[in-house]
Amino acid sequence: MHEDTVDDIVAQIETGRAAGCEPDMATLCGGDAPLMAMVGEQLRILDQVGRLMQAGQTDDGATREETRQKPPTEPPIRLPPG
Repeated sequence: MHEDTVDDIVAQIETGRAAGCEPDMATLCGGDAPLMAMVGEQLRILDQVGRLMQAGQTDDGATREETRQKPPTEPPIRLPPG
């Protein structure tokens, strides 16, 4: 029952945040304390996932794994035998 409602409210909050405002969770939840707790927990999880995803990216947007797998952009310098 609450799962769809939680998803809807989280989506409304994220949409509001993307538009530059912070929607009032209590109003969106109709004052339902258990629903507010579930929405709050979902928002915390999404925030943690977002931070983990950002931490796994380099400044150019590539993931750290992609960066490790990239071949060098220039061949190594070879010294003459000697």
